[in-house]
Amino acid sequence: MAYQEIGLGTSAADGTGDTIRAGGDKINDNFVELYTLLGTGTALSSGISATATVVTLTAPTISGVVGGTQTSATITTVNATTVNSGTLALAAGSITDSSGAISFGNENLTTTGTITGTLATAAQTSITSLGTLTALVVDDISLNGKVMIMTGDTNDTVTFTTAANGTLSIVTVDTAGAAGNIQITADGTVDIDSAGVLTLDSGAAINIEPAAGSAILLDGTISVDAGVVTGATSITSTAFVGALSGTLGAFLDVAGNYIQTEKGGDLSSASPLVIDTDGDYFDVTGTTNFAAMTVAADRQFTLQFDGALTMTHHATNLDLPGEANITTAAGDVGVFQSTGANTVQCISFTKADGTAVAAGAGGGPSKGTAPSTFYRTNGKVQKEDIVISNHSATFSAVHGAETLSRGTDDGFADDMNVRLTGSDLPNGFVIDTDYFVRDVASATMKLALTIAGTAVTISDNGSGTNTVFEVINAGVTGPITIKAGNSLTIPSGSRVVIQ
Repeated sequence: MAYQEIGLGTSAADGTGDTIRAGGDKINDNFVELYTLLGTGTALSSGISATATVVTLTAPTISGVVGGTQTSATITTVNATTVNSGTLALAAGSITDSSGAISFGNENLTTTGTITGTLATAAQTSITSLGTLTALVVDDISLNGKVMIMTGDTNDTVTFTTAANGTLSIVTVDTAGAAGNIQITADGTVDIDSAGVLTLDSGAAINIEPAAGSAILLDGTISVDAGVVTGATSITSTAFVGALSGTLGAFLDVAGNYIQTEKGGDLSSASPLVIDTDGDYFDVTGTTNFAAMTVAADRQFTLQFDGALTMTHHATNLDLPGEANITTAAGDVGVFQSTGANTVQCISFTKADGTAVAAGAGGGPSKGTAPSTFYRTNGKVQKEDIVISNHSATFSAVHGAETLSRGTDDGFADDMNVRLTGSDLPNGFVIDTDYFVRDVASATMKLALTIAGTAVTISDNGSGTNTVFEVINAGVTGPITIKAGNSLTIPSGSRVVIQ
């Protein structure tokens, strides 16, 4: 009801105002409205008092809207009151929720003080800003300074710590054992891009286990797949610790020594014969004679000859059984050991026809008719008749060309070991000196002081009868004993030198 004003008229008793009854009715209606709003309709409610500045409500219920800005008054208790607009400012004290909830709707709560208590609602909407916090605990996650601690079980934690220069430490703790594991599961790839050294430091094994059919790739080159390593060109170590076991998959051990027999490619006969490194058993093709080999030290290898050629004995370069030349035949097999670079010892030789090793057409001792084995090693007893080869020829020298002309092709070959004798040798040659044949032609040749060395220079042609002969036992030391009943025959024109 709107307020009802009593009409008083224009002047006293002019008859224009309300009657006494009408004025009394308005007064009654106004009081009924007040008593209804502030009381029961017939009486005012107790607990309401007022002074000039303070209205006191004892345990009232305030409903409706409190509008405007309240700055000086103090509301000690507010129940179910909504501030829809404006600002509710507290000069002192606090807002305390003792029984219900304080709702701010879509408005903001701004305070310079402290909000205490617990946010009990299970799901909070987005909190866009909290300002600067010194510490924060969310469920089982504690944030304090540069440290975040996540608690799985009591005292079982994962700690993330950042320090100077952006370093990051992740530490897991399992107080009851050692099960504080870290597992990274990626739906895609996992990349670790380190500008410095990447160190894997484990108290146990480090297992790298790619999926079946995949491989571990090191340095973009070395592949490890199901225990097979490929792509490694060398393995270098000052000292291997422990023993290497298993099969290396080649014919060299870790020191580069041959540990198994492997067939290499065929070797073309040449002087010197070059021994390849792709195996240790070779077929020798061709018929080129040789008296030396090109081979690294400490190798043992087997040669099977496919045809006839002459290997010329040399005490150092090519030490043959019996210290005699060997003429090969197809199917002959020899086993050789290089005791130094290009220094070769024939440790066995087997003829394809089953006969014992004997000197070939190039000269040397020939076996007699006795049935026992023929030994030619220094200090051993000769158990058969021995005939010293008469492989020799007279020659004339050609000064300037440095050649010896023999007049006929009599079997001398490059790298053959020879000596000279005569009444007047060409100046430059010395009696009882070892020379090696080179540049053999149909009836001429040159001599050098080493195999394939520079030809000896002579300053005249010499005179008289001079002879060149093959050396059979050059460099032999120790006794040579002829067994009783056997003989040593020295053909005419040959000579035996005892030093």
